[in-house]
Amino acid sequence: MSETFYPFTPQAAKLLRRLDPPLTAAEWRLWGYLVTLDPFGDRYQELSDPKAVMRECRMSKSTFYAALAKFQKLELFDTQPIHLRFRNLRGQRIVRNFGNQSEESEASPKSRNEFRNLGSQSEVLENRSPNSRQRF
Repeated sequence: MSETFYPFTPQAAKLLRRLDPPLTAAEWRLWGYLVTLDPFGDRYQELSDPKAVMRECRMSKSTFYAALAKFQKLELFDTQPIHLRFRNLRGQRIVRNFGNQSEESEASPKSRNEFRNLGSQSEVLENRSPNSRQRF
């Protein structure tokens, strides 16, 4: 029977026990999972299926990402966002509402100018000082 052993020093155990705030049960599960993937910290590891890790560690998506942020802050792990997938949930509604418009109208100079103006207004708002910004 071949078993793998991981380095876990008394100093590391003491550090983890003394964290303030302490690790939650879910964070301990995730820490244990990650440390077995990268016990020596000698190279970055690819976490190819975060959903599988969430299921294995019995945690929600928000708890998973909060734990990663906490690990980063406590310098337990360094995370590098290499792959980022996203989907515009609001965009689906816009496509459905405007799906009947012709492609010609989207390519017309009028619509291009409207988008240009939107970008200009956004830049003006972003470049204002924080004190002069209005709340919406």
